[in-house]
Amino acid sequence: MRKRIMAGIASGFFIVGALASPAAAGGGHDHDDPEDCPYNAVCFWEHKHFEGDMSIRWNPGTECDKAPDGKIGSVVNNLHQDVWLYSDWDCDNVTEVVEAHSWDAKVHAHSWI
Repeated sequence: MRKRIMAGIASGFFIVGALASPAAAGGGHDHDDPEDCPYNAVCFWEHKHFEGDMSIRWNPGTECDKAPDGKIGSVVNNLHQDVWLYSDWDCDNVTEVVEAHSWDAKVHAHSWI
């Protein structure tokens, strides 16, 4: 009986350890896919080709907003309006316009409207 209890406890530790491993916790990557960007939102990645952390912005306004991670390398625009990207922090120098319901895997921007 005592051996069975110890074996049960040991197998419980094994299962908990397997569930807590990085592979089980998200496939070992730190980014989301472009398809993970919700409808009516704009999503930014800090690196090109949708690499790095994804930031989601809902209901953007009409004022300049700084890049969530300091820079924008990729963008998915699931809004009903265009998103304007700027190469500076003050939204003075337009670098690109991402049309509504489109995306761009290679941008270089620091702010957006």
